Amino acid sequence: MIIDASAFNRVFGDSASFAGKVLVESVNNQRRRLVWAESEKLKAELRKYGKARNWLSVALNSGSAYQSCKTCVQEKTQALDDCPALTSDDPHVIALAQITRCRVLCAKDSDLITDFGSPILINNPRGHVYPVEGNLSRNAATSMLDQWTRHCRGAGCQDRPVTQCSHNP
Repeated sequence: MIIDASAFNRVFGDSASFAGKVLVESVNNQRRRLVWAESEKLKAELRKYGKARNWLSVALNSGSAYQSCKTCVQEKTQALDDCPALTSDDPHVIALAQITRCRVLCAKDSDLITDFGSPILINNPRGHVYPVEGNLSRNAATSMLDQWTRHCRGAGCQDRPVTQCSHNP
């Protein structure tokens, strides 16, 4: 799973939604894995949300979060910068999904949600957006995550902790 900074407040903030709390709990219990890549933009967002920064550190140490190769994500992001199909200002999120084959995104940014649903950018399998807004029950939120995790497992996002590449052998 990828959590975009646009959803940090609804996942980690004082006004965290129930769906956001279910998401955090499922990663804490190692039922879901978070993938991420270090970037200056992410560092700036994490400075604003100390709870997210602390949680990510714990998730990395426990094996619930995996860091993708920073160089690979930067290279793919640069290649996406000129992509006419991209509508958001988040090519790094699309790059991370393409590299890790992770197909579940938690975001509130409507342009990023559109990009994640685009078969031109995310395909085979298609991407899914986990809603952090609205009134999802625990069962509905868990069921949604279970279904998408099973869907993604064949793509490798749950089984391949770190992207193997020439930068990260």
